[in-house]
Amino acid sequence: MITTNRPTEDWGQFLGDVPATTAILDRFLEHAEILTMTGKSYRMRRRANAGASSEAGVKE
Repeated sequence: MITTNRPTEDWGQFLGDVPATTAILDRFLEHAEILTMTGKSYRMRRRANAGASSEAGVKE
């Protein structure tokens, strides 16, 4: 299982070798199922709640 917040189109630039990344993704994605999740980040929600608590003077 691989999770990422980057689209596969950006992986070549991120990894620094577009041809190698293309080959890796081609082999990996051949039998993969891709699940695209949308919506607000669970981690960011927690961070936003922590910020609101600290602004109100409440400690977690």
